[in-house]
Amino acid sequence: MDAEWYVSRGGNSTGPFSYYQMVAAARSGQLKKEELTWKLGMETWLPAASITVLWSPPALPTQPANVPAPLPVEQFKPQPKGERLYVRAQPASTSAIKDTSTKPVASKGAVESEEQQEASKSLNCNFVIRHWRGELSLPASYWLVGTLLSICLILLGECYGNALGRLNLSPRSLGFWLLAFLTALSVCTIWQLIGVWRSAGNHIIKTKRKGWAVAARVMVVLGACRAVADFSDVIGPMLSTSAQMAAGQNNLPAHEFRLLREGSELELSGGMTYGTAEALQKFLDAASAVKVVHLNSMGGLISEGIQINKLLSSRNLITYTSRDCTSACTIAFLGGSRRYLSDKARLGFHSASFGILDQKTIPELNNEMRSVLTTSGVPNVFVDKALATDSTSMWYPTSSDLVRAKIVTAVVDPGEFAISGVKEWRDPNKIEDAFSQLPYARALKEANHEAYTRLAISFSEGIKLGKSGNELMNELHVVFTSDVLPIYLRTAPNDALARYWKSQIAEMRYLNKTPGTLCLEFLNLVPRSSGSNPNKVLPSSLVNEDMASLTNMIEITPVAPYAQLAPLPDTQKDFAETIAALEKRNPGAWTMVFEPDKYTSKPQELCKAFADFYDSILAMPPERSGPMLKAISTPSN
Repeated sequence: MDAEWYVSRGGNSTGPFSYYQMVAAARSGQLKKEELTWKLGMETWLPAASITVLWSPPALPTQPANVPAPLPVEQFKPQPKGERLYVRAQPASTSAIKDTSTKPVASKGAVESEEQQEASKSLNCNFVIRHWRGELSLPASYWLVGTLLSICLILLGECYGNALGRLNLSPRSLGFWLLAFLTALSVCTIWQLIGVWRSAGNHIIKTKRKGWAVAARVMVVLGACRAVADFSDVIGPMLSTSAQMAAGQNNLPAHEFRLLREGSELELSGGMTYGTAEALQKFLDAASAVKVVHLNSMGGLISEGIQINKLLSSRNLITYTSRDCTSACTIAFLGGSRRYLSDKARLGFHSASFGILDQKTIPELNNEMRSVLTTSGVPNVFVDKALATDSTSMWYPTSSDLVRAKIVTAVVDPGEFAISGVKEWRDPNKIEDAFSQLPYARALKEANHEAYTRLAISFSEGIKLGKSGNELMNELHVVFTSDVLPIYLRTAPNDALARYWKSQIAEMRYLNKTPGTLCLEFLNLVPRSSGSNPNKVLPSSLVNEDMASLTNMIEITPVAPYAQLAPLPDTQKDFAETIAALEKRNPGAWTMVFEPDKYTSKPQELCKAFADFYDSILAMPPERSGPMLKAISTPSN
């Protein structure tokens, strides 16, 4: 073996000696057990007695006959206790350790066997320790461990990340394996840097040349600075997030499903946590009649959004958002064969993230989102802006931008779909609060609680059953016009009645300008279709005046539901005068008003006849028009 052993005797250090010289001296008594010994790789000087390989070798090695005679040695001052002594290799003195060639000599094969065993043990079993101590040569330490191993670790990290992505692990499992890898990577980096640093120091001692070793240490310092920066900016946050995932910490709300509109529509709300896609698949398997999926989710895991996208696409389902669909939810939304957005809804985009890290730190985070967006035909300009948005904020494109980017097929009236996006749909008090926000509902609650309760129950049932907005409003309209409104039309003060009917006439004339039967539906002369809502066509000014006049009529009219109504004055003379004025204004109008069922095939003419009829009544003073309007609203008339 190479000569690398030193002995401290009388304050002076001698050496180097080979392993077989040391063993022979120990056996012959020339090496005392209390004398201090040291070799490259040892942290400090140790008593010879503690070096067991010198006293109990498998076979006693002796100096072969062809080994050169020992040479003189220089003296070295003793080093302070507790510090490692770096000794320059010196030729050994003949008086340091006597020649053992006169003693029984083991065969050359035995000596070589002993040396090979010791070398094999040191090389194979202690490679990690040898690098840590700096015992490897500087080229091996720097290029093999420092450089080549770093490249291998980078490639391993890429493969490891791709493998974890394909396995679709639960957040806890993913967090555990990421935590294990990142911890091992951090420990390995420290091991690499310290080993190279120490190897450079030993290189200076052995060769007396500093150039290459100093350069290596400079690179170690630079590498350490980069490692600290990476740990602070990337590895540390990833370790923290991975630990939270492994511990089962999750800030997302659970996903929630709700069947709507007699099972033809399904709402997904809440967060897209692990298992959402699988749960949705089971739900769709059980509810095969579903054609539309409402997505009102705050998003969550990108992997879940991608799986939902593929699921919806494979089943050719329509996607619709009535409120907000953000983050990973937008990826799921793109899976629809047709994609509709309510005129009050928004789609929100931003960069993917891992904990506090986003595309600025780890650009690869957005690869999957970019692929889904581009595959769906979204322009690159839109994709770039969406993914450049910081993960802590949100970009809400306009409806026209979404249609232009082919993300949304069309912006639609929410009344065409089931009512969704109602977070507290299970809470009857919350639903009632929503109903009470309607102007006439607030007035009813104060003035006629029985009628208010009847309408509130109908509203609540419609919400729970997931009916469309138009269906729900039509049902409320039927209940209101048949059970509530007639009471006020028969008992309200004349001035309030006049204001209300003027608002109705204005709406009739506006609706009569539209094609179809909207005006007749408004007058309840023909049934309303399921998707029809005349109020959606009317301008807000007319609707607001309608609600204001109705609310005013409810507020100022005391109602005793079971009280006997006061008899109305004789209005025959006034009606005759009104009909005469109507016929003069619009010949044949009275016949149409008197028998409307015969003229529903002429919706514009019939609607105009009714508008002219009420105009003729209101042309009279309130004390005469009021009783006529009340008489019209009385069932016997």
